Amino acid sequence: MMAGGGALHGVVTATLAAWLVDRADTARARREEITQENVGRLGGEIAALREEVRRLGESLAPRDAG
Repeated sequence: MMAGGGALHGVVTATLAAWLVDRADTARARREEITQENVGRLGGEIAALREEVRRLGESLAPRDAG
């Protein structure tokens, strides 16, 4: 009886540990996904800002009179 209780305790502990690891892996994967989405969005914003700076630079550049 005591051996069966010890085995049951081991199974419950292992199941709980596996569940916790799975939750941690899922959370980590979601954080990585969000990070990649943010990096992509920020890359687009940087490209738009570069284009705006380029256009502003062209509009402020002295123009040839000739």
